[in-house]
Amino acid sequence: MNYEETVKEIEDTFGIIPGFMKDAPQDILIQMWPLFKKYQVGESIIPQKYREMMMLAAAAATKAPATSPADAAKVPNVPAPAGGAKTPEAPPKAAAKVEDPPPPLSVPAGYRYEPRGRRDPFVNPVPKTQGGGLAEDPIPVVRPDGLPGVLVSEVKLSGIVHSTDNEMNKAMLVVGRNTYFAKKGDRLFDGVVKEIRRNEVVFGMVSASTRKPVNRDTVVRTGASSGTSAGEMK
Repeated sequence: MNYEETVKEIEDTFGIIPGFMKDAPQDILIQMWPLFKKYQVGESIIPQKYREMMMLAAAAATKAPATSPADAAKVPNVPAPAGGAKTPEAPPKAAAKVEDPPPPLSVPAGYRYEPRGRRDPFVNPVPKTQGGGLAEDPIPVVRPDGLPGVLVSEVKLSGIVHSTDNEMNKAMLVVGRNTYFAKKGDRLFDGVVKEIRRNEVVFGMVSASTRKPVNRDTVVRTGASSGTSAGEMK
C-alpha cells in the first residue's frame, strides 16, 4: 500500500485525516497505519467496548481526558496564532473571601459562663447600693505599716492582758504571723479600740476613706475574728 492509498483508507475510516497522521512523514505513516488500524480501530481479542472502558479507567487514574482514537481523530488541529500573538488567558478566579479574625478578648457568640459553684470573675464582687455607689468604702491599695494599717476584719483576738487599772488592759491581736498589743484608744486602719472587756474587744468603726465614724461597732471575741455584736449601735 502506497501513501495515497493509505491516506484514502484513513479518510474512509475517520472521515478526515487526524492531525498527528497528517504531520507524520509519508514512509512512517505507511508503516504506522496498519498497526494503528489493527490494534486501535479493528476487532481483536479484547472487544472495542472493553477497550473504551479501559481507556476511561486509565484516564481516571492519570487525571487525563479520556478520548477514543475515533474521537481524537475528529478533533481539528488549531493552528498557532500568527505573529506570536498570545492566546487569551482564562479570567482569574475570584479569591475566596477571608473573614477578619475576632478582636482580642472578645466573647464568642452564644458563649455562656458556667460558674459550677465558683465565683463569676466577670461580676463585681463588691455589691452596689441603690444610689449607684458602693455598699462599703473601697479599701485603699496602700496602707501604713503596723497596727494602723490593719483592718478590723483581719484581726483575731488571741487573749487579753488584764491590769488593776482597766484603762491599762491590752488586747493581743493576731494578724497573720504578727501579734500586736492594743490598748483602749489605739487606732486601726478602719476602726478604733473602743472598749476592752473580759473576753472580747469592741471596735468603733470608721470610714477607710474619710476617716470619720460610721456609727457601727464590731466585737471580736477571744479565739475568733470580727463579727457584729447584737445590741451595739449600727
